[in-house]
Amino acid sequence: MTKDKPIKSLEDLKGLKIRVSSRNVGDLLTAWGASPVSMPITEVYNSMSTGVIDGVYTDASVLQSFKLNEVTQYVTKGMHSALSPQFLIMNRDSWEGLDEAGKAAMTKLTGVEMSEKGRKIQADHAEAALKAFTENGKEVITLSETEAAKFNAASAKLLDQAVADLEAKGVKAQDFVSALKQ
Repeated sequence: MTKDKPIKSLEDLKGLKIRVSSRNVGDLLTAWGASPVSMPITEVYNSMSTGVIDGVYTDASVLQSFKLNEVTQYVTKGMHSALSPQFLIMNRDSWEGLDEAGKAAMTKLTGVEMSEKGRKIQADHAEAALKAFTENGKEVITLSETEAAKFNAASAKLLDQAVADLEAKGVKAQDFVSALKQ
C-alpha cells in the first residue's frame, strides 16, 4: 500500500520507505529494492500522512480497521508474499488445570476447522476493504505476469537461502515449505 506512488513494477519500489512487521518481511522488501521501516501498525497512519514512510506492507484488511484507506492511494497485489501466521495460545498451567471434558471441548473448538474459519473471515474482510477502497476512487493494481515474476524471483532467492540455512542446522525446512505449498 502506498500513499503517492503506484507500484506497477519491481523498479517502482526502489528507495521507498515501507513499513514492515518483522525482520523477515524487511529482508523481503530489501530484496525488492525498498527500504524497510519497522514500526507498530498503530503508527502507520500518522507516518504515511506526514511522509515519514511511503507505504506499508500488510494485509488489505487493515485498510478499514486502521483507516489506512484515508492515507493510501494505491494497493498492489499479484506477487508471492510473506505469511503472517496467527495463532491462539493457551497457558500450559491453564490447560493442565482443565478436566478431561474441558480439554476435549477446547480441542474441539480449535484446530484446522477454527484455522479455516479465521482465514475466511480475514480474507472476506480484506475483499470488502478492497471493494470499498476502489469505490472511493483509489486504485488496486494487479501486477502483470511479467512483473509478478520479477518480485517472485527476488522472493525465491530469500526462501532458498533460509531453507539452506535451516537445513544446515538440522531443521527439515524444505518439508515445511512443501507442506505450505500444498
